[in-house]
Amino acid sequence: MVGHGVILAEAYAEVRALAEKTGIPVITTLLGISGFPDGHPLHLGMPGMHGEVHVNRAIQNADVIIGIGLRFDDRVTGNTASFAPQARIIHIDLDRAEIGKNVPVAVGIVGDARDVTRRLVTAVEPRRCERWVEHIRGFVRTRAEAYRGDLSPEAILASIYEASHGDSTIVTDVGQHQMWVAKLYPYQRPNTHITSGGLGAMGFGVPAALGACLAAGGRRTVCIDGDGGFPMNAQELATIARLSLPIKFFVLNNGGYGSIRTTQINYFNRRFVACDAASGLTFPDLRLTAESCGIPFRQISTQDNFATDLAAVLAVPGPVICDVVMAPDQFTQPKVSSKQQPDGRMVTMPMEDLWPFLDRAEFEENMKE
Repeated sequence: MVGHGVILAEAYAEVRALAEKTGIPVITTLLGISGFPDGHPLHLGMPGMHGEVHVNRAIQNADVIIGIGLRFDDRVTGNTASFAPQARIIHIDLDRAEIGKNVPVAVGIVGDARDVTRRLVTAVEPRRCERWVEHIRGFVRTRAEAYRGDLSPEAILASIYEASHGDSTIVTDVGQHQMWVAKLYPYQRPNTHITSGGLGAMGFGVPAALGACLAAGGRRTVCIDGDGGFPMNAQELATIARLSLPIKFFVLNNGGYGSIRTTQINYFNRRFVACDAASGLTFPDLRLTAESCGIPFRQISTQDNFATDLAAVLAVPGPVICDVVMAPDQFTQPKVSSKQQPDGRMVTMPMEDLWPFLDRAEFEENMKE
């Protein structure tokens, strides 16, 4: 399990060498994304609350977990009392206080992730884990249609990746779009995923994109934001415009606070409060926001000519704000309740677990129940 410590220590080559020498599959936490290449045969994906089913089941069925530079925070572990019940955990971290803080460990190693992992590569014998990897692949659930509509998260992120050739720093704000990017964008280059951890403060996206672009020497930066978080620190757009930084903002606009709306659907019987226009919420006009800062603006609301529109946006030398209008009822799937722990049999709340496999009417009936 790879966390942000691998990125801070630039231990990419060492982690890959350890995985390939042993055949051990690799899980990347939210802050560890881009620490191991997506698409590698040993890469599984993200764990935890918004992680994929096969990743969580792999954790619950593992006999050994090597955690490199991660906190084992509650979004990864859920109920720690039942987290990875069969596993002995080897925890590697630079901060001694993190070792055993959240989950019991069999072996704690305090040190730099790159140095410790390099020494592990030298120490271990070559081996293969084909049967274990194949067993994990058996946990994968296929969906005929995970997301609906023309401008689904899958379609948007696949198009952005293709149009940019994967050669951009990706920054996200906090919310549904953050999880879609974490789960669906195929990161290939190290340290190209910038997102907010910890308490996950909305408003992170715009200033983080500014900082990331400057830190990378003006390298093209793509900020994928939500219509809720984008206005919260939009004053930084004036600085971005003044410096003419090549930051492309794609605001996934589903007309409200998507995560809050989903929570109110799932847990509060659709009693909507301050989550969208229908419940009394208003957002600044994105077009006028862009014009007030002198930044080019484009709105996209259908898949028609989407590739052409993306190419035009990416070709602009300075910043661009692109309003991507989506259906309001796109959900982040799957999702594990913070009070539940995947046990290998049921890894999401029942109605959410069923959603990808049901037609709309059946899903609505489950919601009523």
